[in-house]
Amino acid sequence: MYHRVSNTRGDDSAVLPHEFKRQMEFLAEFGYQVLDLADLVSAIVSKKPLTNRSVVLTFDDGFDETYAETCAILKKHNYPATFFLISGLIGKYADWMPNRPRLMNWDDARSLVRDGFAIGSHALTHCRLDHLKTDDAREEIFRSKRVLEDGLGVAVRSFAYPFGSWNGTLRNLVIQSGYDGACTTQCGFNGDASDIFALRRIDIDGQYSLSMFERSLAFGENHMSLTRQLGYYSRRLFHRALFPSAT
Repeated sequence: MYHRVSNTRGDDSAVLPHEFKRQMEFLAEFGYQVLDLADLVSAIVSKKPLTNRSVVLTFDDGFDETYAETCAILKKHNYPATFFLISGLIGKYADWMPNRPRLMNWDDARSLVRDGFAIGSHALTHCRLDHLKTDDAREEIFRSKRVLEDGLGVAVRSFAYPFGSWNGTLRNLVIQSGYDGACTTQCGFNGDASDIFALRRIDIDGQYSLSMFERSLAFGENHMSLTRQLGYYSRRLFHRALFPSAT
């Protein structure tokens, strides 16, 4: 789960473009299989086994600089990705953030579609859905799908809960609105027993070094205890001692 990929300094949520580039190169170098979100959902439903080096790339909010900084890198590696857009704020500003970064406009969103990237919904106005009445939450979830589909001419099959706030009622509204799956902000791996309407993600932000990125992929956690880190590196050293020629 990415939010901003930007040269903006002083924003912990913003991954610098050169760091994002290194992270994508890491996936390529170490043989990770980058799947479309729809492929993950289909695999879970059908109980299709996936390698433990399968990953899905998602981008929340639709910042215009994220669009500008990521597409060329993703296309270079032929990596699919899903961009979760806030349908009522296309071309406007992220007022929930201190510096109010700009969100991508409709032309940029259509460019994403032309480049083969998937579009998901991040609700209509990016409010906390669990604070709304049921009818208002339904409007945020249902209408955002229709606005994006009408504006972009493609099916919008996935949803990401704003601020990661969700519950059983919201999950049911997502299903009723015709989505195939939904993403939370809960950290961890997804497997064949995962709830496709409460998928877990690893939050990658601007504080991540490449080694932190590697550890998160290994453990499915954003922050690991010192004990788990020591165990991880001990196993790696042991493996290298046994197989010195291995990468």
